[in-house]
Amino acid sequence: MTDTETVSGGGNTLVGINFTNNDNNYFRNVTMNAAGRDQHNYYSSGELDVEKVIKWLDAPDPSTNYVTARDKRVEGTGTWLLNHPQFIQWKEAGDLFWLQGKAGSGKTFLCTNVITHLQNQGHRVFYYYFDTLGSDSKVTYKGLLASLLVNMGMHNNYDQSILKTLYKNHSQGTSKVPVDVMLDTVFELMDKCSGDTYIILDAMDECREQEKVMRLIQQLLEVKNIYVAVTSRFPVDKHLEKLDASEMSLDNNLQTVDDIVTYVEKGMIVNARKFQGPEREIKETLIEGAHGQIRWVDCQCNAFVEWTDPRRSRSNTSTRRQLMDAQPSRGREPEANKPPSN
Repeated sequence: MTDTETVSGGGNTLVGINFTNNDNNYFRNVTMNAAGRDQHNYYSSGELDVEKVIKWLDAPDPSTNYVTARDKRVEGTGTWLLNHPQFIQWKEAGDLFWLQGKAGSGKTFLCTNVITHLQNQGHRVFYYYFDTLGSDSKVTYKGLLASLLVNMGMHNNYDQSILKTLYKNHSQGTSKVPVDVMLDTVFELMDKCSGDTYIILDAMDECREQEKVMRLIQQLLEVKNIYVAVTSRFPVDKHLEKLDASEMSLDNNLQTVDDIVTYVEKGMIVNARKFQGPEREIKETLIEGAHGQIRWVDCQCNAFVEWTDPRRSRSNTSTRRQLMDAQPSRGREPEANKPPSN
């Protein structure tokens, strides 16, 4: 028997489903975002709730990265990848898709587009963003496993009794789960679930334990109907090339340049009053200075909007000079971990 409550808020419809008198559904008081359709697509009942499981497994929440990237997306950018023959072949035939690009080239935005695209097509998608600016667990092999375990173990297409048993076997969640047990449980969940599963990993270069994750990818691809996509600053690891990896580089990619042009044009429309006057000079300066880094353009536009705030003192300096003065330093983004030694 179920009790369903619908709540509206923030433009989304939240459907809370509480299961009662049903031993097969173990998790309770879970709210599912029906509008977002993210990977937290699970139901609930019994003695355990989502927050308790997340705390027990120390599982990072990658949905924060997903929402941040999706909210920053500019309509019309990144769609080229979804229509690219190389991506379509991977989506249909599978194995490994590796998207390589330098810092700021838009890998995270493209990765987020891929996640949204696959979800909208009704595919089962699990994702993870390695993030050096987040908690330490967001850059570790264990953090990735814990996240997969939570999201697969509570997903309504998977056998939730597996996670229930794991919880009971670890003193009702009062003792921690070793990494090897997490790994075995993830594969047990996948072995008992039919149908295609897509696993998307962003920013492999920010992972501190890349060799372990590479081995995990190899193991995942040995499971039937598992599709893995990875983004990284580095080319695909030579050991993974043996798996018929489909690799695409964003460096010197004309589609990336087109995305930058679209981003600049639409950004100037949104901030028309700020960019009023020397629009052509601004556009040329941003596009020429980007060098394939859409993230740099984003930072530049934001800095220029702040620079032209009427509360700041006016200057007779040229627009191009103002842009260059306003631009944030390319500087060092979070230090990328070196690829594993081959």
